[in-house]
Amino acid sequence: MVSEPTTQLGIIVLILVVGFVSQLIAEKTEIPSIVYLLSFGIILGPEVLGVINPSGFMSYLEVLVALSVAIIVFEGGINLDLRELRHLSRPIFGLVTVGVSVTFVLASLITFLILDLGLAVSMLFGALITATGPTVTRPLLRQIHVEEDISSLLDFEGVLNDPISALLAVAVFSMIVSGGLSLTGLHNFVAHLGFGIFMGLVGGFGMVYFFKLADFDERYIRFSSIIFALAIFISADYFLEETGIMAIAIASIIVGSHDFRHKEAVLEFKEDVSIILISIIFILLPSLLGFNEIMSIIPGGIIIVLLILFLIRPLAVYLSTLGSSLERNEIGFVSLIGPKGVVPAAMATYFSLQMNDGGTILGLVFLTIIIAVIFTGITANRLAEYFDVIPMEMVIAGGGGVGGTLARRLNNRGENVVVIDQKEELGEELRKEGIRYIEGSACNKKILEEANLSRTKYLVAATNDDEANLMACQIAKTKFNVDEDRIVARVNNDENFEAFEDLGIRSMNPDLSSAVMLENLIERPEIFNMMEIGRKGDIVEIEIQNEEIIGKKLKNICGPGIEKCKVFPRESLIVLVKRKEKDLIPHGDLEFQKGDRLTILGKEKAVQEAQKIFQEPQKE
Repeated sequence: MVSEPTTQLGIIVLILVVGFVSQLIAEKTEIPSIVYLLSFGIILGPEVLGVINPSGFMSYLEVLVALSVAIIVFEGGINLDLRELRHLSRPIFGLVTVGVSVTFVLASLITFLILDLGLAVSMLFGALITATGPTVTRPLLRQIHVEEDISSLLDFEGVLNDPISALLAVAVFSMIVSGGLSLTGLHNFVAHLGFGIFMGLVGGFGMVYFFKLADFDERYIRFSSIIFALAIFISADYFLEETGIMAIAIASIIVGSHDFRHKEAVLEFKEDVSIILISIIFILLPSLLGFNEIMSIIPGGIIIVLLILFLIRPLAVYLSTLGSSLERNEIGFVSLIGPKGVVPAAMATYFSLQMNDGGTILGLVFLTIIIAVIFTGITANRLAEYFDVIPMEMVIAGGGGVGGTLARRLNNRGENVVVIDQKEELGEELRKEGIRYIEGSACNKKILEEANLSRTKYLVAATNDDEANLMACQIAKTKFNVDEDRIVARVNNDENFEAFEDLGIRSMNPDLSSAVMLENLIERPEIFNMMEIGRKGDIVEIEIQNEEIIGKKLKNICGPGIEKCKVFPRESLIVLVKRKEKDLIPHGDLEFQKGDRLTILGKEKAVQEAQKIFQEPQKE
């Protein structure tokens, strides 16, 4: 007879296998894996196949959920960098204050009116579904490619809303247990919130200080990051229950906003661990759900969920982003992306075990999670296309020496880069650095469609095969209507230059270009020491996109990085302004016009700072 530990271990292995399969299917179908994880959890649970019996896991399910929440929230926060997101401070603050408040009040109200659960229980449901959760948004954003600001905004909302939702739910639950609504619950919420933030600040800065001082091997840094994350979570919960989520969220954002040795290794390790834990949790928790608990709240429950998704969420986002720099299309997209994650599921499970009518809350929360995740997972890509929040990308054919180096440089500059190559090992390296990689031939129309070539900013044909480069350029021009001034190519054989010129494609030869660069290093050493060849500086040519700059004089422009609208980034210089067919030498009284193209030279960071002034609207 098989022992119980062996049976449970076998189920865990099965869950991991199912999680792995779900990830593979998700990658092929471009539908987030959580849709499949939830489906498999229900199918494998007692209500269908009965393979997974949650009663066998109840003794340590709460510990497993707590561990998972700590690691998942930490993984979500450590990928965020406050230094790069100051211009999003207003909508972020709005979503975690106004957004949470509007969602809580309106969701509680419609639940009370439609299902007549009682005001306190309705408020508990309203508190639980204010969370959007990194457990869903992060995997979702990995599989759809939207503008970086939108992705960061949804990330921040998810990381911060999870602990706020948990604390709000605990405050409401304490009022239910005490027998009625009172100021005690509000006091508990404020106290828990404040203590969680305090513990997060202490733990986060402590972790940063340790990582900067520690002279450890990469593997020890990864291991110690797990220890720190769990220690912060458990310490906060030990002193004041249910504050661990807030503490770990704040700590992770602090760590993500600082640089330290082996940071990339920590990020990569956390992401792998997080994927495993998400697979386990989203298969185990749905198996707790009974169909009776769902059927008892239909059709009222479905009406509530639809109102939350298509009325309350859009209204909350709209009110949260009033006066922000977000465009209407960006607000529209964010308003329809509001999936619920593991925190409301875990908290609902916990409360249901301690309430007489807990099954109703559990069923309603899971119904919300299932509908929201499935809707968001299936429609996210289409919504991104409809609201035009998919950024124009740099498509590079060939990820070898030249193409790979170019991809990394453009990626570091903040461009959205897609690399096409047929070598699997190249893909592994580039994906680790956050660069999107498509395995296949750039001469294949379907591969180019997958790279979204019709929306490309530039196509760079950089393989070591001139025939392949020429073919990719031809397909781009004829099949995807890419203008020839947005196509550049590498020519490996000088004899093939003419073929590219006949097609109207700008091209270069690496050997010849290297010789020219070496010649300039000899004859013009000072300027080339400052430029890319010395890795100390940069030179870019950009078109003015910030409409607030148009009509202003050079001496009066202001934006990110400019002190009191007077001081231009000191280590950068506008060396040329191209206006239609004219080349203008810039001076203080030069008034910028629409369509002006600027050439900016200087130190790399200063050039990036100056570039933002002309390409981003001013942020308050």
